[in-house]
Amino acid sequence: MNVKPLANLPEKFDWREEIEGGTQPIRNQGNCGSCWAFSITAVVESLMKMKDPSSTPNLSEQTLVDCSDYDCGGGYFDAFDYVQTRGLTDRGAYPYRATNGRCRVTSEMSRQKVVSWNYIGNNGNSPTTEQIKTAILTYGPVSVDVAVAGNFSRYSSGVYNTCSPGMINHMVNIEGWNDADGGYWIMRNSWGDDWGEGGYMRIRYTNSRGGKCSHIGDTAAFAVLTDE
Repeated sequence: MNVKPLANLPEKFDWREEIEGGTQPIRNQGNCGSCWAFSITAVVESLMKMKDPSSTPNLSEQTLVDCSDYDCGGGYFDAFDYVQTRGLTDRGAYPYRATNGRCRVTSEMSRQKVVSWNYIGNNGNSPTTEQIKTAILTYGPVSVDVAVAGNFSRYSSGVYNTCSPGMINHMVNIEGWNDADGGYWIMRNSWGDDWGEGGYMRIRYTNSRGGKCSHIGDTAAFAVLTDE
């Protein structure tokens, strides 16, 4: 989708500060390649918090692992299609098990859908920093990909600028940004709150050559919440 960058974007923005009480807690995907499910689910939970800050959404990533076209072997942004057509159940009714399983969704389980979702960028091109910022400001936290290589996994604090040219192999969320210190994204991960800065990473927009740091946001997507 051609997200037209807004003029006069703020120098910093953080949905954790914009939503009363903050965003939902950090989750942990465990020993399952379900980062894609956590990234997509986090978008939907964030939209629910934006709509009702007093809510405590805790949706089931396992629904996507068991019932969509992907599993612990990995997935992609088009798993949003499942959320749009079928919806996510509550984690309490469908607990996360960090392993592949048979789909056990029943008609009695409540489901949260989205009205729509779209990639950010023009005609399949990688989105610009300004387009991603605009999508975050307009629609809410977004789902993005990133390359986990080098010392990425060992990150503990500060602005991460050891940008890796490695292969894209992970999906996370961007909840905000700050133009200070060279400019960085506020990235939400799914490795538990004992990783990084309480489960978050501050990662530079670009590397020294002007490309995306560790390919973050090479592909990015947003969703729109249904009223059902």
